[in-house]
Amino acid sequence: GDHRDLHSFPTRRSSDLQGARRSATGNSDTHGLAQLAAAPRNYIYLPESGPLPVSEASFVEALAAGRSYMTTGPFMDVTLRHGEQQRGLGERFEGRRGELHVQVRAAPWVTVDRITVWVNGRIYRQLPCRGNDHKTIELHVENDAWVVVELKGPAGERYQQMLPGLSPLALSNPIYIDADSRSEERRVGKECRSRWS
Repeated sequence: GDHRDLHSFPTRRSSDLQGARRSATGNSDTHGLAQLAAAPRNYIYLPESGPLPVSEASFVEALAAGRSYMTTGPFMDVTLRHGEQQRGLGERFEGRRGELHVQVRAAPWVTVDRITVWVNGRIYRQLPCRGNDHKTIELHVENDAWVVVELKGPAGERYQQMLPGLSPLALSNPIYIDADSRSEERRVGKECRSRWS
C-alpha cells in the first residue's frame, strides 16, 4: 500500500512557501519483533566525505540541509541544471528555467514505473520510467518555488517477500528555486524586521 496521504502533500511543505526550510526523513514505526524495521531508509549525499568513518559533523550538516531522500527500494540522483549551474537536493537554484535531471536506479526485484515532479506541493509533471532510466524534465517557474521528485511502482511478488506491507517509493527533499535571485535579500530583510519589531 501507499505510505502517506498524497492529498495532504501540498500542506506539508507550506513552511517552505513561507521561507522556512525543514528537512524530511522517512522512518519505520516498529513496536515489536514481528514488525518490519529499517524501511524506509534515508540516503544522504556526502560527496566530499572521504573514506569511512564519515564525519559526524558532515553527516549532521548534510541531513539538516536536506541533501537526502527517503526510499523503500528505488534510488535517485536529482540535479537542476542551467548552463554551468548545477544544484542538488537541499540547494538553491537561481533562475526561472532549468533542466531537472533524474537518474533512476533499482534492483531487479524493485519495480519503478512512474516519476512525479512536485512544484510547491502541486504535480508539475508525471511520466513513465523504469529502473536505470535517466529522465530530463524542462522546468519553468515564474516565482520562487521548491521542487520534489517522487519515484513509485507496484510491489511485485519478490518485493512483497522482502518488504511485506510496503511498495516501492522514493521521495526527495526539495531543490529550492530562487526565481529572481532575491530570496536571500528577502530572508535577511524578514529576519531584521523580526529582530527589531
